[in-house]
Amino acid sequence: MKVSFAVIAACMIMLGLISSIYGKASFHYSPFQVAVSSKYQLFNKKYDIYGLRFNLLYSENNNVIGLDAGICGKSNRQTGAALNLLNVTSSDMAGLQGGLFNLCQGRMTGFQISGGNYADFLRGIQIGLSGNICGPYKSNSSDIESSGLQIGLVGNGCDGTFQGMQLSAMMNVSHEEFTGAQICFLLNYSNSNWKEEPCKGIQIGSVNLTGVGFIGVQIGGVNSTPDALRGLQIGLLNSTGELHGIQIGLLNFAKQAQFPFMILVNFGK
Repeated sequence: MKVSFAVIAACMIMLGLISSIYGKASFHYSPFQVAVSSKYQLFNKKYDIYGLRFNLLYSENNNVIGLDAGICGKSNRQTGAALNLLNVTSSDMAGLQGGLFNLCQGRMTGFQISGGNYADFLRGIQIGLSGNICGPYKSNSSDIESSGLQIGLVGNGCDGTFQGMQLSAMMNVSHEEFTGAQICFLLNYSNSNWKEEPCKGIQIGSVNLTGVGFIGVQIGGVNSTPDALRGLQIGLLNSTGELHGIQIGLLNFAKQAQFPFMILVNFGK
C-alpha cells in the first residue's frame, strides 16, 4: 500500500510539474490532458492535445489528435478516436466517434457509432440505435453531398444531397437528391429540388415515396413518384406522372401514359 501511494503521489507531482512547464511555454499544445471540467483541467481550452485526453466529467480543447475518452469531450477539430459518452466536435472530425451520442458540426470522415449520431457532412458510416442525421453542410464549394452508410433502428435522415445506403426498421428520409438504396420496413422518402436531377436507385419498404422524378426500382405496398418514373414499380398500388418503364401491381396509375390506369401490369415508353 505504501509503494502504491508513493507511486500515485509521484505521478501527481510529475503531472503538476509538466503542467506548469507547458503552461508557461509559448506554444499551446500538450501530449495529454486530464479534466474535471473546462475550468478545472490541466491545460485550458486554447491548447491542442496531441496524444491522450481523459475527461472525468467534461473537457474542452481547440484541436485533439489521438485518444479521447471519458464522460464528455468537446473540441474544435479532432482526429483519432473519441470514446466518450458524449462526443462533440464543433468543426471537422476524422476517425471514430463512439459513445451514447455523437455530434459533428462539420465534416465527419470515418465512423459514428452510438445511440444517436449527427454530422453536418458525412463521408463514412453512421450506426445509431435510435437514428442518424446528416446535413446540410454549408460550403462555397460544389462538393457538399454526404455519402456513405446509415444504419438506424428508428430511422435515418439527410437534410442535403445523399449518395449511399440507408437501412432502418422504421423510416429513411432524404430531403434533397438521393442516389443509392433506401431499405426499411415502413417508409422511404426521397426528394429533389430539380426535375432535371431525379432521385436514382432502389427503394424497398411498405411505402416508397419520391418528391419528384425517380430512376430505378421501387418495391413495396405503395409506390409513388409524382413526376416521372424511369424504371420499375412493384407493389399493391403504383402511381406516377410519366411512365417510362413497367408497373406491376394490383392497381397501377400513370397520368401521362398510353393507359392511365391498369390492373396487374402497365407499361410506357
